[in-house]
Amino acid sequence: MKNSEALPKLIWVLIIGSGVTRGAFFMAFPFLAVHLSKNLGVDITTIGWVLGAGPLMGAVIGFYGSYLSDVFGRRTILITSMITWGLVLIGFSLASSIWVFVLLNGLNGVLRGIVEPIIQAVISDYTHGSAKIDAYHYRYYAINIGATVGPVVGAWIVLDFPALGFSLAGVLLVIFAVIISLMYDESSRTIEPSEPTPGFIKVMGILFHDESLRYLILAAILCAIAYAQMESTLPLVLNNLFGDRGIYVFGWITAVNGLTIVFFQLPITKLTKKFPVTKTVAASCVVFGLGFAGFGLSSNYVWGYFVSMFILALGEILVFSNGYILIDRLAPENIKGTYHSAANLFTVGLAIGPPLGAWLLKKTDQMWLFFAAAFLLMLCSLLYLASDPQNVKKSS
Repeated sequence: MKNSEALPKLIWVLIIGSGVTRGAFFMAFPFLAVHLSKNLGVDITTIGWVLGAGPLMGAVIGFYGSYLSDVFGRRTILITSMITWGLVLIGFSLASSIWVFVLLNGLNGVLRGIVEPIIQAVISDYTHGSAKIDAYHYRYYAINIGATVGPVVGAWIVLDFPALGFSLAGVLLVIFAVIISLMYDESSRTIEPSEPTPGFIKVMGILFHDESLRYLILAAILCAIAYAQMESTLPLVLNNLFGDRGIYVFGWITAVNGLTIVFFQLPITKLTKKFPVTKTVAASCVVFGLGFAGFGLSSNYVWGYFVSMFILALGEILVFSNGYILIDRLAPENIKGTYHSAANLFTVGLAIGPPLGAWLLKKTDQMWLFFAAAFLLMLCSLLYLASDPQNVKKSS
């Protein structure tokens, strides 16, 4: 606990606030596909495109927002984006037209694509050494506590009161932004950039020529395509197999995911600290993929989904939190926000994943859908190994 006690108060606010707001977020968004299908009569392919619109716009437009945080400072961009994001989430509670959902989900993706990389860059700005690694893991830990509670509560209330989850998430996000604005002091950064931030075109050139970064981004995109099936096609599969009971099954297996991460993340993180981060992430992708393969084999056996989700969560624990660490180690100090935003291009996978999964589910069945997700994660494992700077130098 020595390093965790040394974390600045701002970082603890970011960690705790991320967990609370993500819990409210998970009350509503995992059930958006079912809400659109049952309450608005939207077909499965259109649902896939609605869910994919947000991440796609986030990947394209959110990138520039993070660059602006490198140029003008993170505080103003972060707080403004968070308040706007909160208002957009409240807008979901008022929407009734499919096109309004498309617009709002697009804005949701853009603002999430700005806020998430900036928060990661702020953590990097205000911590160093092992405390920085702890901060990334603690934030992921807090997010998963929220992800544990949110879907269980959402399964009970969102289907009857679909507006409530979005409204609560929006209000909490605005409150989170106000608290950050009161505590954020940019003069207390642990490391100041030694060079000014270069122009946008030059930054794009730096990113493009970083071969390790290219491997990491491709791996993250493929991983996100697979992961997107958890929030898009999996609830539809369960609803088709078990009817209304499938929604409760989805809420509980999502809770299993969060609980597994909550109880196992810290001991597994401690156990794997002695191993190279790149190899740890690669091995975790394999376990992640085995969980999806389990979904494909579960058919109408409810407990199969619980066991598969447990396996999947064991793999997920180290993939995402360590992914941030790999990016941070590559990033120059004066463009950290832009590097973390480049890593946020994994949202392209979140955009492609829902329509691709919906199409595959429509053309085949759940077994081939989840087997395909497992295969993508095996490819991710190889790409993470290839991203190691030592391997890149050898291949060059």
